[in-house]
Amino acid sequence: MARVEVRIEVLSGTFDAQPLVFAHLLDHATARGQSIDLDHVDVISKVDPQPRLRHFFPEAIVNQLIDLMGLDTTAVLVFPGAMDTAVGDSSRLRSLGQWLGSRTLPDAT
Repeated sequence: MARVEVRIEVLSGTFDAQPLVFAHLLDHATARGQSIDLDHVDVISKVDPQPRLRHFFPEAIVNQLIDLMGLDTTAVLVFPGAMDTAVGDSSRLRSLGQWLGSRTLPDAT
């Protein structure tokens, strides 16, 4: 597995479960005339997001994201390949911007 540097769009909001986030993202993309590949989306909901965010970002960025989330209970990470454009703000999600992070991809063999 290779670790690669990527720009990750981060959004936050309040949801009770991952399926609700996915349904909202599908509705949001459809309303914009786009599609979204949910295989390129990670949802962190109703748990301390720090451990999972550390898989993708350095500690300083994790701390900034936690501060930006405020009282939101859900973080949504949108990786390259999810949509042709940024997801952006929606009726239930706030964009916290795009951040340089990394993720593990399978080695090409």
